[in-house]
Amino acid sequence: MAQSMGVNGVAVGNEFFIPVRRKSPIQAIYPTVANDEEEIINVRTTAKVETKSIAIPFGKAFFSIFAVMILVSYSLLSVYSFMVMANNAKLLASQNALAKEQNIALNLKLNHSKFLTKLNGVENQNITISSNGQTFKLSSADITSLIDSSKLQNNKYSINESALNSYIDNLVNKINVSPINRTVITHEDGSSVIVNNGSNGFKLDTASISSLSSGIKTALKNGGGANFSLNGVSIPFTTDNTTAGYKYLIEGNLTSKMLYAYQDGVLVKSFQMSAGKSSTPTPVGTFTIWQKVRSVNMWGYNPDGSKYNQPKVPYVMYFDKNGDAVHGNYWRPDSVFGNVNTSHGCLGLRVADSAWVYDWAPIGTTVVTHY
Repeated sequence: MAQSMGVNGVAVGNEFFIPVRRKSPIQAIYPTVANDEEEIINVRTTAKVETKSIAIPFGKAFFSIFAVMILVSYSLLSVYSFMVMANNAKLLASQNALAKEQNIALNLKLNHSKFLTKLNGVENQNITISSNGQTFKLSSADITSLIDSSKLQNNKYSINESALNSYIDNLVNKINVSPINRTVITHEDGSSVIVNNGSNGFKLDTASISSLSSGIKTALKNGGGANFSLNGVSIPFTTDNTTAGYKYLIEGNLTSKMLYAYQDGVLVKSFQMSAGKSSTPTPVGTFTIWQKVRSVNMWGYNPDGSKYNQPKVPYVMYFDKNGDAVHGNYWRPDSVFGNVNTSHGCLGLRVADSAWVYDWAPIGTTVVTHY
C-alpha cells in the first residue's frame, strides 16, 4: 500500500496528481462539470432571452404594418365606394336630367306639331272678297305672305301689318275703277263717230276697307274661312266731244275705209286704207300699239285653208295679240285703198303713208276701230 506523501494534492484512487504551480496571486479556477452545465444553461437562457427580445419588436412591427395596410385598404375602399356612389349619383342625376330633357323635347315636338296643324288650317282656309261684280280669293300663298314667320319656331305667329296693308291696297286698286268717258269724234263733213262708249267707275267706301282689314286679321288668327262683301259707289262717265284725252290716237273707220291720226285732240293726218274683208274682218274696239317692227314676213291661212306668205311687210305696228296691225301694203294696186277692204284683218296703207304713221305713233298709241 502506498503511503501518503505530505504534499498538498489530490488523491484519486491510487493515482496522485501533483498540482501545477501557478503564479500568484492569480488562480485558475476550473469549473466543474456541474458549473459548466449551469453556465451553458445560463448562456442558453441568455440566448433565449435575447432571442425573445428581438422577436417581440419584429412581431409588433409586422402587426403594426399589417394593421396600417388594413387601415389604408379600408380607407381606399371607402374612398372608392364613395367615388362609386358619387359617380352613380351623378349618373342617376344625368339620366334623370336626360329623361327630363327628352320629355321636354317630346312635349315641345307635340306642341309644335299641334301648332303646325293649326297654322296649316289657317293658311288653307277659304277667304273670299266680293265687290262691284268681282270676286277675289286669297290663295294659301297670299295668306302665308300675310303671316309674320319670325316667331313660328316658338309656336307663335302674328300678322305682318305691312304685307296686309300692301295686299289691301292692291286689292282696292283692282276694285276701284275710274270712269272711262265716252269719246265722240265729229268730222269736217259733220259726221261723227263714237270712239269709245264710255263706262262708269266704282269706288270702295272707307268703312268697307277698314272692316276688310280687321276681318282678315281675325280670319288669320282663328282660321275657319271668311267671306267679305264690300260696298262702294258708282261714278258715272261723261261724254267728250274731243280726243284731247289721248296724246296719240289712230281712228280706223272700217266703213269709209279711212284712217285718222289725232294728237292732243287735233286731227293731224288722214289716209285711205284697206281693212279686213268680210271673211277675215278687222276686230272692232279700242286697242293699243304694243310692238313696232320695221319689216317682217307675214304668213297665215286663208278662209279656204290655203296658206299665204307675204315677205318683208314694211312699217308694222301691232295693235292686238292676234297679229292684226297697221302696216304698209305694197302688193295691192293703188285703187283698193279707200275703196275695198282686202286684208286678213290688218289696216293696210300705202307704203309712204305707213312710213309716216310708223314714225309718228309711239308704242302705247290708242287705236280705235269701228264701222
